[in-house]
Order: sequence, then C-alpha cells, then structure tokens
Amino acid sequence: MAKNRKYIILIMLMFIIAISLSWFNGFAKLLIMVDNKLIQYWTKADTVEGAVRELKLVINENDSISPPLTADLEQAEGLAGELIIRIVRVKEEEFILKENITYKKEYINDNSITTGQKKVIRKGKEGIVSKTYLVTYHDSIETNRELIKKDIIVEPQPEIIAVGTRQIVQRAGKNLDVAKTLIMKSTAYSHTGNKTYTGVWPQKGSVAVDPKVIPLGSKLYIDSYGFAVAQDIGSAIKGDKIDLFMETQSEALKWGRRSVRVHILN
Repeated sequence: MAKNRKYIILIMLMFIIAISLSWFNGFAKLLIMVDNKLIQYWTKADTVEGAVRELKLVINENDSISPPLTADLEQAEGLAGELIIRIVRVKEEEFILKENITYKKEYINDNSITTGQKKVIRKGKEGIVSKTYLVTYHDSIETNRELIKKDIIVEPQPEIIAVGTRQIVQRAGKNLDVAKTLIMKSTAYSHTGNKTYTGVWPQKGSVAVDPKVIPLGSKLYIDSYGFAVAQDIGSAIKGDKIDLFMETQSEALKWGRRSVRVHILN
C-alpha cells in the first residue's frame, strides 16, 4: 500500500507540473521600466498596449513609450532576448525668470571740460526683463528649455557721460583755451585800400575766412603767424582756406602758400 501511495503522489506531482507548464505555455517574460522602477511581468498580450493595460499603468498624453503602444510585443525584444518596454514620463511646465538688463553708456562732447576728462551727467539704471520659458522634463530631469515670451518690466536708463573737448594749448608763453583746431591752407595779402567786411581797417592779425567754417569775429591763434581775428571774407576764400593780412607786400609774398594750424579760441 505504501508503495502504491508513492506512485499516486508522483503521478499527481507530474500532473500538476504538466498543468503548470501548459498554463505558462505562451506567456512571455516582460520587463517594464517606468517611474524609475523595473517591473517584471509575465504576459500573454500580443501588443504593447495590451501589456500596459494588464498592468493598469497610467499613460499620460505626453509620455514617451518605446516601442509605441500600437507595436507588437515582439518589437520590445532586447539584446538578451527579453521583452523590454520603456515608459518615460514627459512633463512640460512654464517657468518665469526675471533678469537685469545692463544699461548702456552714452557719450556727449562737452566743451566746458578739458580734453581727456570725463564727467557723469546722469547715472545709469539697470532695467528688468521677465522671460517665460517652456521647460521639458523627462522623468523629472530637465531636457529642454525654450524661451516663449519676453516682457520688459523696467526699461534701462542709459548713463550719460560728458567727454571734454576743451583744449589748452601753450603758445607765446600763454595757455590758450582752444575750442577747435583746424589744419587750413593759407595765403597772405596786404593793404588794398579797402576796409574789411566787418568795417574795420585791416591790420596785423586781420584774417579773411569762410564764415561757414570760422564765424566772423572769432578769435584765433595761427601757428607761425600769431593771434588773429576773423574780420574779412573773400570770393576765393572758401572751405579750409584762410587769408592772412601782412603789413607789406614783400611779407605777403614771402609767406606764399602753406598749410597752417589754426586754433579757434573760446
């Protein structure tokens, strides 16, 4: 009897094993990587969507699934022959960042300041800009940031800086306050028997100029000639030309034509 019982038990075990094998026949081992977890699962599903539905996994609209839901489960086969499905949680969020806007510097000429010196007329102020980004996350890791909107909340205010143009030139033992220096083509003339255009008789220091270049009445210092006043004009004196009065004709001829440095004084 004991021997028969052993046979009966063995037959029952074999029967259970056979049923188990038949039950597992057609099942496939599936590995699902989702939410930073690895799920092992046996499934008889034919598609990725079927396997996901069996596990009751929630798939959001932006989630990335590889292979896609419509794919046959066979397409999920990995390198080792296992079936692998990867689900990446994709989330998009808007992110607002406020940044300072660097102010610019604007320079203006100021003849009240000596050349080489600067003076801040108005201090600059930084502005503020609001930038809206669309940030994409894959499994909580930022993978992309796109600027979608930019609004200036506070306009920057430029800094105004005065740059000195006033020149101090030393001539004839004096420091001359120079507004502007020109290189001009000079000629010379002597007594003509006529008064100057400004109504005075010409004398040493009277010069003819183009009023569009040097206004009449301007006080000048001309290198190699000396102090002068723009008192006359001439039909041939146009642009960068200047005509210097000499007391004698011989002095005028001796001067001839030459380039001179003309300092317009303040």
